[in-house]
Order: sequence, then C-alpha cells, then structure tokens
Amino acid sequence: MAMEFLGIGPLELLLIIILALVVFSPKDIAGGGKAVGRWINRLSRSDTYRSMKQVSQELQDLPNRLAREAHLEELKDLEKEVKSAGDALRLDAPPQPPVPAIENRNEDSASVTKPDLQPAEPPVKNDTENTEL
Repeated sequence: MAMEFLGIGPLELLLIIILALVVFSPKDIAGGGKAVGRWINRLSRSDTYRSMKQVSQELQDLPNRLAREAHLEELKDLEKEVKSAGDALRLDAPPQPPVPAIENRNEDSASVTKPDLQPAEPPVKNDTENTEL
C-alpha cells in the first residue's frame, strides 16, 4: 500500500517542501513548519477527521459488502430449495429396511465367492495395416 496522508503521496510532499523553500526563507519555514505540524496534529486527532475517514472506508467497502449480502441471500434461497426437494423425496420414497449389523455382514461375506478374473487376450495385430504400397 502506498504511503499517503490526506491524499498526498511522498513525491507531492517533496514538491511542496521544495516550493516552500523557494517561496519562503529558511527562517520563516521553521516557524511555518511548526504551525503546519500543529494544525495537522489537531486535524488528525479531531472527531470530524475520524468520522470522515470512517465514512470514506465504509464507502470503499460498500461494493464488497453488497456483493457478500447478495450472495448470502442466494445461498439461503438455494438452501430452501434443497430442503423442499429433500422433503418431497422423503415423502415419495418407500421406507428403507434397517441395515444389518456388522457381525452379520462378516458371516455373509465368507460365503460370497469372488468372481473369476481372467487376463484379457492381447489384441490381434492385422498385417494389412502396416503394408506399404
């Protein structure tokens, strides 16, 4: 993030200092700098400046906040649709039988035979494909 104070960047501040040296004498600049420093200090500590800075930040964040709120509303609508579809499926579907216990499944799995897996035969090479004319 660029270093800025009151919308003035470092190059602009340097330009202002050089112009001040040209226009005013070095003796006058010391007193003027002191007065400007006090004024900026009072300004940055004032409630008006704080409220202006807060409003400015809120305005910068407004588009992102609105986008998040719109996205949340879409998600809530989608959640309602999914719930209503799930409720409709539960009403239409027949009741499911209970799942057997794990012990019963182990006894049944011992009697199950594994399918006989045989390796596939390699593809037959056709000599007509590789012939040259």
